[in-house]
Amino acid sequence: MTLWSELRGNNIMCIQVPAKAINVAGEPTIQAPQRGTIIAATWTPAAAITANATNYFTLTFRNRGQAGAGTVQWATARLYNVPTTGDSVANVPEALTLHATLANRDVAAGDLLSVHITHTASGLAVPDGVVAITWRLR
Repeated sequence: MTLWSELRGNNIMCIQVPAKAINVAGEPTIQAPQRGTIIAATWTPAAAITANATNYFTLTFRNRGQAGAGTVQWATARLYNVPTTGDSVANVPEALTLHATLANRDVAAGDLLSVHITHTASGLAVPDGVVAITWRLR
């Protein structure tokens, strides 16, 4: 049995992002086991993604709170829209830009952290992937 109060240093939580067909929305989540602060995060797609100017998807990183209705963004959204962002390479982690406001990165025990997937126009297929969140207990 893990005693969270005894852990020191950084910890990692991972949100598995399952593949989504074009225009199939989703919002995989993970429940924070203890209160802490997000200090880094990466998104690693399992397949290459080619950005598109018209048909694309967006990953939005939110803290949904314990009730699942929160809207606080803890990292900047990742768009696969040309020229906003470029392509992604399979199995290469991409650092996410964390929200500048520290309070947006604070997590309470039981909070649901999510990766909200939305599509624009005809959309773009989302490959399997993982969001690795590095956090420190507080």
